[in-house]
Amino acid sequence: MYTALLIEDDPMQAKIQSHMLTAAGFEVTHCENGCKGIGRALKSRFDVIVTDIDLPDIQGDSIAKILSSYYNGTVPIYMLSANQEHFKVGIDDHGIACRMQKPFNKTMAAMIKTQVSKRI
Repeated sequence: MYTALLIEDDPMQAKIQSHMLTAAGFEVTHCENGCKGIGRALKSRFDVIVTDIDLPDIQGDSIAKILSSYYNGTVPIYMLSANQEHFKVGIDDHGIACRMQKPFNKTMAAMIKTQVSKRI
């Protein structure tokens, strides 16, 4: 089983995303804000990190920059957002594996699992 760190502040979205990732074969650890997510990622290594972009305490792009640097780009980071502005060309991706449009679904979870399994 693969491990996933889910950083999502919306309780309903976290529940849905966690369920989809679990169904795809991930053991999910959820953190409700960016600072807690970063702290957890620095304590434990995960196979993948899935984070919302718009968090109340720190933007997902900053999380990606910090954790991509910490893991030397070896842990894929998937960014989720309902805001189309986050998908503009020219955004610095800081080692982000993929930006995904919410709502999160089973197809996205399966794609993440496929990509993670190819890396490990």
